[in-house]
Amino acid sequence: MSLQRTFIKMEGQMVEDRYQLQNLLGVGGFGGVFKGQDVFLGKILRNVAIKIIAPLDIENFAGLSKEKREAEYTRQQGQQRDELGTAVNLSHPHVVAGFHVGLWRWQGEDYLYLVMELAQGTLQDKLRDKQPSEAEVVDILLQVARGLDYLHQEKRLIHRDVKPGNILRCQEQWKLSDFGLSRQMSDKSQSRTGNIAGSIAFMPPEAFGNESVVSTAWDMWSLGILGAALVDGGRLPFNYQSEMDLMLKIYQGDVKLPTRIPERLAPVVTNCLLKDRSKRWSAAQVIECLSNRQNTTIAPKASSTSQPVSPEVELKSDVGMDYSKLRDFLKAGKWKEGDQETLRVMLAVAKRGKEEGWLMLEDNFPCTDLRTIDQLWVKYSNGRFGFSVQKRIYQGLGGTREYDLEIWKEFSDKVGWRKGESLVYYWNITFDKKAPEGHLPVVVVGRRGLNGEERIWGGKVLLSRRDL
Repeated sequence: MSLQRTFIKMEGQMVEDRYQLQNLLGVGGFGGVFKGQDVFLGKILRNVAIKIIAPLDIENFAGLSKEKREAEYTRQQGQQRDELGTAVNLSHPHVVAGFHVGLWRWQGEDYLYLVMELAQGTLQDKLRDKQPSEAEVVDILLQVARGLDYLHQEKRLIHRDVKPGNILRCQEQWKLSDFGLSRQMSDKSQSRTGNIAGSIAFMPPEAFGNESVVSTAWDMWSLGILGAALVDGGRLPFNYQSEMDLMLKIYQGDVKLPTRIPERLAPVVTNCLLKDRSKRWSAAQVIECLSNRQNTTIAPKASSTSQPVSPEVELKSDVGMDYSKLRDFLKAGKWKEGDQETLRVMLAVAKRGKEEGWLMLEDNFPCTDLRTIDQLWVKYSNGRFGFSVQKRIYQGLGGTREYDLEIWKEFSDKVGWRKGESLVYYWNITFDKKAPEGHLPVVVVGRRGLNGEERIWGGKVLLSRRDL
């Protein structure tokens, strides 16, 4: 019997004497979604959506050897459990709520199920009906970005399948759903292990390379494609003849943006669709840009800018530190003096002696002071330098709170702190705006003496901070 017919037969059934399956809303690769009711002692508590996961059939992998068949069966079982476990552990206004997960036995088969928030429709449905206005597009992208920011920053989770069909309308809000392809950011395995995952048109260039690196930048590319499609009647920003041709166009970064992108949306679309994943905007930057009604358009060629820069930086400090000298150095373009002043004030705030020369993880540096220092660097370098710039590059390469030597090396190469296999000496630092993006300040990781000489050294004291 086909999966569709099996699910149609379930209509009207009670799941564990609690959830009534009403009409079937749709069938996907792993299961079906029903409109249902949460019923307790004969009273309807609420309308819900109920996702029923079809049991896996090991015979579906008949073309594989016994060992590979069992391995694939186990992998897909784990994927199903992970999706359901993820869904019930998320709580955010722009992420679909999961209420309950369980196992239901019906007609001799065991079915996993998930009870979740009932949606009134999808973004895909809306695009079929009409072209959204500019204000509606801003609202949609802002809400999706807030959901992504929660997943990336608080849950350390990458969605990997952001597309109109997975963005649902619930309670007058747009919400992310379907976490079947999500991956924890702490997952050390960043290479593709099987079929390409996700909806091809919304996948980033790195998905088609020899090593499919999964980072938050994956979701941000998808958000950029979504933005381009929303302002162009749902049309994808690619010219292609076949699925293979589409994959090649994406891999090459050959994106054909709409000729007219509203001024307020241009920075988001262009900065999310950078081929270099380390330069793509984060969800937080998208939120900041779209939340600022006086936002100034950032031209595509300046798209590596870390974030919209405020006219003036208020010199705030939780400990009474004076940052006027640092401001004056950076305003004058005295980058070396500014770097040394940054080290001085940070050591003073952390109550560490100059002879120590670096910060430690346990220093618990005040977030107000950290933001003041970062904002000064970002402002006076026009977005090229600053801790938040370095953090964006680091996370774009797949960096997390867990130390990974290979990612750290790649990051150091990117910002110009490494030559060959060695970290550079302090005198080799380029104190000029022509330096690589994120090159300064070098005190983000500190300096230590080597035979009486200063040399940049590795660490993740500030790159793991959530307040940047």
